[in-house]
Amino acid sequence: MKPAVKLVLKTEVAGLAILPLSPYLEQFANARITQGAVSTSNRVQFALGGPQPVAMFEGDGRVDKFGLVDGAHLEDLASFSLWRSQLRSCTRTQFNLNRASRRRARCRRACGAIAE
Repeated sequence: MKPAVKLVLKTEVAGLAILPLSPYLEQFANARITQGAVSTSNRVQFALGGPQPVAMFEGDGRVDKFGLVDGAHLEDLASFSLWRSQLRSCTRTQFNLNRASRRRARCRRACGAIAE
């Protein structure tokens, strides 16, 4: 019997300014970021030891006080005070020495397999 292995990685970012990203955007679009901050909280889990390896990602993110202006005329293109998103993804992967195949499972089944 194989020993069970479980890895949990948690990350958190709060209030990371996105204004420094504006020069990179300006290379591809005639627009400038004027303000904004990103916050995110994520959790990644990997579990080995069952019939198949299981990976799960849960996270949420938000953008606060975002502003975007036209690069030439400095007119507002987009702005908002708060935007939120949540993501949950589960994958069961089966590996074979001759080939690797991947099969998505329903989050309830995969996440339940490695839930705390």
